[in-house]
Amino acid sequence: MARVRDYRREANEGDTIAVKVGDVVGFKSDYEQAGVIIAISGDDLTLENEQGFGGDYLRYATTTVETADRCWVE
Repeated sequence: MARVRDYRREANEGDTIAVKVGDVVGFKSDYEQAGVIIAISGDDLTLENEQGFGGDYLRYATTTVETADRCWVE
């Protein structure tokens, strides 16, 4: 189980929430984006966006792996 920052409510800096497969998280790669968690391995989240992610780094890839400490829920 991984934990990400929780920005859905007024939270203290560093408040986190456990996430699971199927949850949507935000992350920043060139700009703020979002993806559905399709796999969790330790603190690595495999994220999917069927429309493809944007930006120069991901360039329309439909999956990416981001560490939980770089992700959040809104």
